Amino acid sequence: MAKWGKVDFRQLEELQERINRMYGFDREEFCSDCAHELAMRLYRQVVERTDVGDYEEISYTKKDGSILTYNAEKQGGELKKSWTVKSVEKQGDVYICEVINPKEYASYYEYGHRQEPGRFVPQIGKKLKNAWVEGKFILTASEKEIKSMAPRYLEMKLKKKLGEMVNGK
Repeated sequence: MAKWGKVDFRQLEELQERINRMYGFDREEFCSDCAHELAMRLYRQVVERTDVGDYEEISYTKKDGSILTYNAEKQGGELKKSWTVKSVEKQGDVYICEVINPKEYASYYEYGHRQEPGRFVPQIGKKLKNAWVEGKFILTASEKEIKSMAPRYLEMKLKKKLGEMVNGK
């Protein structure tokens, strides 16, 4: 009768454990984590691009001879500090994580706004010249960048996760 020799099944058992881990993969958590990470990347870019107001002390003399001073103690940065990231929500097959700014003037900063030319604004000590102030489009530009890099990022995260499950690392 033939001898078969010794057989070590440890590697097969390890492979079976890894395959079982793949069945336990929480797809919902993975997608939610990826959505949150992309939102945080967007948040960082938007905050970095948001300018901080540069305020100087402005004084001017009124017709009656009195002197008015504006912005003596005003600090900028409220718009920059106000950016927030909401929690991830799943709606159907889509994961949504919003990056918002609740300041009332955030949309004017982003998209631009009208103004009345010739009107004197004491806070800046000047008359307005243009009827339209161009927007900065910081959120729009950042969102476009994130959308272009998202497929590569998601592919990298998925490869890493699959590698962890298959290789046991």
